[in-house]
Amino acid sequence: MTRNIEKRLGMIIGITRKRKVKQGYSDFKQTQFIKTNLKYPFEGVSLDCNVCSLATLSRIENGKHQHNYVLIDYFLKKLDIHYRIKESVYQVQKLHLKNITYAFAYTPISKLVDLLKSCEQFYQENQDDVLLTLDYQVFRFINRLFLRKRAD
Repeated sequence: MTRNIEKRLGMIIGITRKRKVKQGYSDFKQTQFIKTNLKYPFEGVSLDCNVCSLATLSRIENGKHQHNYVLIDYFLKKLDIHYRIKESVYQVQKLHLKNITYAFAYTPISKLVDLLKSCEQFYQENQDDVLLTLDYQVFRFINRLFLRKRAD
């Protein structure tokens, strides 16, 4: 798992867990979330015991804890997030974003608009990817700002 993907998965764990807490699910508060239970056992940890410290959970959720694949997988399962890493998809995304960045500085607006449309289509085709879902939200926001600025 690359560092970037690990960091982003950790941030998704934090975002999703906090959403569930706001929805009123007390099992997703930090102190309960790090505990094992019958539905989600953790190898080598007794029932109703912590799988990690609150500080470790916080670092994972903030994308600052490295190489904790077992904990990341455990927390993703607890949040019912099923994920397979598709490195090739991220390479295509990186290429799209690189082309758009270059186009902002060096190409006509019509070419930039075509690149934005192509990137939008890419995100729509890969909307089942949990990491790209957040990126797509950011892309749509920036795209709307760009289109609004262009209309002015």
